[in-house]
Amino acid sequence: MIVIGLVGPKRSGKDTVAEYIVQKYGAKSHAHSEIYNEILRLLKISNTRMNIIKLVGLRDVFGSNVLIHALNKKIQEDKAELEVVTGIRFENELENIKTYPQSILIYIDAPVEQRYERQLLEKQYQGDSTMSFEEFKEIEAKQPTETHIAELKKKCEYILLNDKGREELFEQVDNILERHEIKLKNKI
Repeated sequence: MIVIGLVGPKRSGKDTVAEYIVQKYGAKSHAHSEIYNEILRLLKISNTRMNIIKLVGLRDVFGSNVLIHALNKKIQEDKAELEVVTGIRFENELENIKTYPQSILIYIDAPVEQRYERQLLEKQYQGDSTMSFEEFKEIEAKQPTETHIAELKKKCEYILLNDKGREELFEQVDNILERHEIKLKNKI
């Protein structure tokens, strides 16, 4: 099994790349935040960025690897040849991906202005479309889910700049996967 870990600041293109790898290469995909999303849904609490950040406190209560154990269980249950994992925000999450014998770590970045514009358009979480640019930058500077991401860049094998369009981004992804001899499953 090959596990691809996607790291990067919010709205940099991690989910876009994951979806592309799923569609074109037949991977299974998981996000670290999917466990938090499930908890919020079960508790009937609004799925906002701030509520996700609050749930990160589970790491303090149950140990920093609590989410990793849940994610690894989902990966093992998939029994897939290729997995892609997004939303890696902490060093232990990155190190977990490296424990898989065949792992690839890709850091995806984009200018902060472009990432903010994407957030306004894509509305991943409630409140995203009304957040000011200053609030967007403040979350990145102060919230524990965001402050460690830049440090992880140094530990990734590949760094992609997503500042043009999808075609250019996907070409960079294809080049990386080609180097690792990962074969296409579907033409898009």
